[in-house]
Amino acid sequence: MSLRDKIKVNTHYTRSINLERDADSQAVVEAYIPTSRAIRTFERMADALKADESPRAWSLVGPYGSGKSSFAVFLAHLLGSSSDAATQAAKNTLKRNNQVDLRNKFTSVTRGSKGYCTVLMTGSPESIGRRLVCSLADKANEIWAGRRGRSHSIVAKLAGLAEQKEQPATTDILACIKELQDALAGIGYSGLLIIIDELGKFLEYEARHYGANDIFLLQSLAEHALAPHDAKLAMVVMLHQAFEQYARGLGESLKNEWAKVQGRFENIPFLESSEQTLRVVAAAVDHNFTRAERSKIKKEAKQLALRFSEGKALPSAMGVKVASELFEACYPLHPISALILPLLCQKVAQNERTLFSYLGSREAHGFQDALSRCERIGDWIYPWEIYEYFILNQPAALSDHFTHRRWAEVVTAIERLGDATEDEVNLLKAIGLLNIIGVHGNFKASKELVMLSLPTKRCVEKALKGLIQKSVVQYRKFSSEYRVWQGSDFDLEEHVREEISKLGAFNLAEQLNTRHALLPIVARRYTIDSGTLRYFVPVFADASSYEKLEVKSRDARIIIYLAESSDDEVLFAEKVVSHFSELDIVVLCRNGDQLREILAESLALEEIQRGAQSLHTDPVAQREFSDRYAAASTKEDGQVSYLIEEPGLGQWFYGAKPLEITNKRALQEVLSSVLKKVYRLSPKIFNELINRDKPSSQANAAKNKLVVAMLNNGNEEDLGFDKFPPEKAIYRAMLRKANIHVEGGNGNWYFKGPASNKKADDPCNFYGVWSRIDRLLNTTEKSQKSLVELNRELLAPPYGV
Repeated sequence: MSLRDKIKVNTHYTRSINLERDADSQAVVEAYIPTSRAIRTFERMADALKADESPRAWSLVGPYGSGKSSFAVFLAHLLGSSSDAATQAAKNTLKRNNQVDLRNKFTSVTRGSKGYCTVLMTGSPESIGRRLVCSLADKANEIWAGRRGRSHSIVAKLAGLAEQKEQPATTDILACIKELQDALAGIGYSGLLIIIDELGKFLEYEARHYGANDIFLLQSLAEHALAPHDAKLAMVVMLHQAFEQYARGLGESLKNEWAKVQGRFENIPFLESSEQTLRVVAAAVDHNFTRAERSKIKKEAKQLALRFSEGKALPSAMGVKVASELFEACYPLHPISALILPLLCQKVAQNERTLFSYLGSREAHGFQDALSRCERIGDWIYPWEIYEYFILNQPAALSDHFTHRRWAEVVTAIERLGDATEDEVNLLKAIGLLNIIGVHGNFKASKELVMLSLPTKRCVEKALKGLIQKSVVQYRKFSSEYRVWQGSDFDLEEHVREEISKLGAFNLAEQLNTRHALLPIVARRYTIDSGTLRYFVPVFADASSYEKLEVKSRDARIIIYLAESSDDEVLFAEKVVSHFSELDIVVLCRNGDQLREILAESLALEEIQRGAQSLHTDPVAQREFSDRYAAASTKEDGQVSYLIEEPGLGQWFYGAKPLEITNKRALQEVLSSVLKKVYRLSPKIFNELINRDKPSSQANAAKNKLVVAMLNNGNEEDLGFDKFPPEKAIYRAMLRKANIHVEGGNGNWYFKGPASNKKADDPCNFYGVWSRIDRLLNTTEKSQKSLVELNRELLAPPYGV
């Protein structure tokens, strides 16, 4: 029998809360545990909502699984109508947790009204402006659809704004919000509450789509939330990291803009203390023990709490009695494992690997899997299992440089451990895990904690001796902790900064053309309609390099002009947009400075790899470099591919006239229409043997046989070809289909030229080319003409043979 039969996890705590899906869930409200952090935040918000003129825009910043979404759902119901059952449940939850004063504050905010009209949004990779307008329109329609009489004019205005094709202007959105506030005040609402969960997804979209202007919209909304009104505006946005983290790689000017926007929001770090997090974990774990079993766990938990206290490893505000109760409630999580979990989630956890996803996980070394290996009361889930679940499934590149350094040290040490016992490996993972999360208070790989990291003291002593003998672990007296002895003196971050400074003002477009030979973009519809494979070759250009490109190229091109400043944009409008030939489409991309910053990191890393000798003898530095370079390359490739994969990022021009291109389908339509216009006199030949730049030897042999048959068998059907050799296929596609070889009566066949350019008479569009050749031959009666000159002309537009 395993502990799985004795221990269950409350599924409410193991599933993630979705702001929109769970907005009306009374169960979420009733199960909410108002932690000390949440209570302090509620108090700040209640005070601001009560005041006439006060900042009412907040950004909650915390890791995945820290309870931000649950907080937001609870807040929305606290501000709801007093007649709403979920609102009553939320207030009862506060009362049940001895927060009567806080409950009364929220009651006074909405007294005598219908409460706040709440608009809930969850982040997605799209424009926040468009999404906000759609959400406001839906909410307004929902409110007035349930009322008698005519709807307020704002309902139609918001619906119209949501349906328009172009990006809604910030001024239009703000005007609608002000009118919506007036309308809500008129029907008895206290205010308008906008909550945006996972704002980071919107910010990532903004970072890729220069000019979406959603950052300015956020700034304007935060400023408007200051103003007094009978129906006040309040905003809550939730992120996993600060604004500036999403602005990485945007260039200095845009970074400053983003920083200015962040300053408009009151930033609230949403990180719970270890004690509060353990209380939530304790609430999630249900035990079904006998009295004797419970007594055994209580005794062990008390002993562990005492040893933690002696080793000064308890969180500062946690006493032995409280620790003992929490350790018992969190069983079978070993206290080290339980205290590591929230810290680990903050530092290295992936989006889906939060504390609560761990509790519900049946994956290898997840909580449910570990339970099945605990066979008797008194077995614990030790730190090495936490390592297995989190670290081995962790993406290689971490955003925090120092955490990544520790991560690389530990993983490299385990890989290089070689022949070792299971206890040695498990102890090394436990020490490594404590090293990775860093020193929080005295929660480090001290002698006291290390001795508790395996089931028995003897196991630890033996494993520790082996690790020290193998020079994998070292005890540092100055900090009184064990450290993985795979440190690195190579400071990659400093080397990157140094190399970037050496790069100077490199030519961005030339570097990208060298590093990224983008695949030609085939104009599919034109190719199908004409039988001729034609494509556009993407080429990068910038202010310093566009004049170096050929003005007129043989191939059609998409000139991707990278603007890094307003001066570059002025140059584009005045000269670049009309600089190239009729075969070229020009696209203005305003994220040149962003690309430069991303590319500079890749170039710097490549230079470090070539020049830093110490890198090649340092395994930890090699791993760190490998992860950093892989992440940089992925980011570079992704940013470049966006230019073509998401055409809406840029402004497109043909013949100096703007084009409406918002997606790849629209781009394809433009490419085909341009080629159809440029090559208006190009023949339509549906035969891939002959219709290509360089015919194969088989095609050339067939062409020669066709010419011989034309000379000798011109009066015969199919030029006398039997069956279907390649030469007959070419004949059928070119001469027969184009009405150049026709039947004249009595079974005789003869050659003739296209009489006109009418589609019925000239189905293969040969008339233009035929006429040009004919005119050249007419001029040769007086003087010789070179066929090379004719060939050059026929290759070019409008013929494109």
